[in-house]
Amino acid sequence: MAKNTREFVEIVDMDLFAGFLKENKLSKPTEVQSEAIPEFLDGHNLQVQAQTGSGKTLSYLLPLFQKLKETESDLKNQKAGSPRAIILLPIKELAMQVSDECKKISHHAKLRVRLALGGEKGKKVSTLKKQTFDILIGGPGRIKSMLEKKEIRLDELEYLVIDEADQLLDMGFMRELKAIRRHLTSPYQACLVSATMADDFDMLKAEFFSGMEFKSVSLIGSHGLSQTIETFNIALDYTEKNAMLDVFIKKEAKGSGIIFVNQKEKAVEVYNYMKQANLVKNLYVSHG
Repeated sequence: MAKNTREFVEIVDMDLFAGFLKENKLSKPTEVQSEAIPEFLDGHNLQVQAQTGSGKTLSYLLPLFQKLKETESDLKNQKAGSPRAIILLPIKELAMQVSDECKKISHHAKLRVRLALGGEKGKKVSTLKKQTFDILIGGPGRIKSMLEKKEIRLDELEYLVIDEADQLLDMGFMRELKAIRRHLTSPYQACLVSATMADDFDMLKAEFFSGMEFKSVSLIGSHGLSQTIETFNIALDYTEKNAMLDVFIKKEAKGSGIIFVNQKEKAVEVYNYMKQANLVKNLYVSHG
């Protein structure tokens, strides 16, 4: 039975979030939100682990916005290009999703959110170093590049969130993280968020967050990913993916399954390929 018996009014500032919660038809916090939000607000460094779809994103966004808002009046002469919080994600599509959620909250909380994506050039990027803003969202490679080019600075950073930390480690971003770490010169509160217990978490905490203590909020287990699922990664060029999908379905796949892709256009492309190749009998595509 779920332990979540709290109401949002018990754990967040309703003067700040009532409009957002009503607009998005959110009446009660999920279990991970109920457990993580108070810990974040109490100032703990957090390691949050819960399955996809459990509400992890709001478990750090709501307390992050609240804490930034609480100290907003204390700011004096905030430096341009110097975010108060950074949220790191492994891929562009996830960064855009979190940015969209931030903008929904910011519509009510009135904090400034910026999104930094790989491939951006020219005026859009260069103007960031001339702006004052509260939250910056992006991938480790993009943030590292911006720091090296002095487009942003981290000497006023108060909060650092690494979302989908398990994926980020699987994708080999440790070098970029270490490069970012060299720019962190002031104390800050950290939050690691993931769907699984990554083997490299202890190394990440030892090398990136040396000397920092973390409190764990973990719903992995009875509410987490099934331990009977085997996971593995195969590095492929874009042009090799359909061929690997063909091999996997013919030689490994048994029974029903789901194929996740990170773009609507790619979902249609995979569907059309599988249908033309007659890889499975019953095929359905869903994209929003």
